Amino acid sequence: MRGRILVLICVGLVASVIVWGAPRQNAGSRVTWEYKVVWEQKDKVTKAKIHEWAFDEKQMNDLGAQGWELTGVVSDGTIGRSYSFFKRPKP
Repeated sequence: MRGRILVLICVGLVASVIVWGAPRQNAGSRVTWEYKVVWEQKDKVTKAKIHEWAFDEKQMNDLGAQGWELTGVVSDGTIGRSYSFFKRPKP
């Protein structure tokens, strides 16, 4: 329970950084964003990935090539899960 509360607090902090860190535009134009959350889970003892989508350097490069920008990472040490938050301007 304590770990879930920590994750919710961290998600809130990351979301506020995303909102307040958005680039300022002229009064007539407005950027709208789309968001992606990627998570992975590792076994706490062996550190082996449990989630089938391996989040590695290649995946990061692929997301970057698609225009996604990493805005934050939250790790929940109690269950070995981490969340990575991405954003990009909507086309």
